[in-house]
Amino acid sequence: MKKIAKELLPPFLHEGIRKVIYRGKQRPKPAWHTIKGGLLRGRQFFVDPECSMWPQEMLEGKYDKFIFDYLSNLDLQGKVVFEIGAHIGFHAMCFATLVGSKGFVYAFEPNQFNRARMSLILTKNPDLSNRIRVFDVAISNTTGQEIFYFSKNVDKGGSSGSFIASAHTYYPKTDEHLSLFEKETVKTVDLDDIASLIGLEIVPDIIKIDVEGAESSVLQGAVKMITCHRPLILMEIHSIYNMLKSDEFLRAAGYKVNLLREEPDGRCFIAAGPLAEVTS
Repeated sequence: MKKIAKELLPPFLHEGIRKVIYRGKQRPKPAWHTIKGGLLRGRQFFVDPECSMWPQEMLEGKYDKFIFDYLSNLDLQGKVVFEIGAHIGFHAMCFATLVGSKGFVYAFEPNQFNRARMSLILTKNPDLSNRIRVFDVAISNTTGQEIFYFSKNVDKGGSSGSFIASAHTYYPKTDEHLSLFEKETVKTVDLDDIASLIGLEIVPDIIKIDVEGAESSVLQGAVKMITCHRPLILMEIHSIYNMLKSDEFLRAAGYKVNLLREEPDGRCFIAAGPLAEVTS
């Protein structure tokens, strides 16, 4: 029942119901746990598995498993991955495992509470930490600044729903919903200007995007990178607007789009690559 409710209800409504259920009860706190399966089996991870479904799935090695199943027939050793919207580092650590000691993962995460948790987790996984570099920026279609709505609450899932003001989220930006977040101004960078942030001309082999409604903006800021270097793109789509704009962009770039997963709330996850190279 918990899993069904989590999948069907918007995050803010699901969280409200959880507050009512646990009112007056002492909640468990995050702690170190050993991941039981998947690419990160045996790794140490700092979460509260009693707080939500997603930490449980991470510890079971099942979280977003469809992404890595899709990549399973590719040799990613020595490759470079851009992880845009890195959350607390689960995906970045999976990618760091796949690329090996000669590969690298560049992770971009504007929420300081997600970054803090990710940094803590990486202290217990130093071999992977050496392959991951984390940047405190939001990737968008311009280099500048933007208002960022964020949550401090990592374990209940609020921090994963943080978004820049221009994002086209799948839920309405009502006063009620915005009241669940704090806001600050963050630095934004477009991928075509990424050298100004990293200090090097880095070409990714894979770009994974999960940015809560700003995905089409990320693509718009990466025209040169995508048309010249043709990376594989893995992306969660958060709205019909983003699907239309992203599909237009990718097809114009000569990319084939594959639907990997569809969520009950209308979000979906796609893989996109050059027509001659995309996996099926």
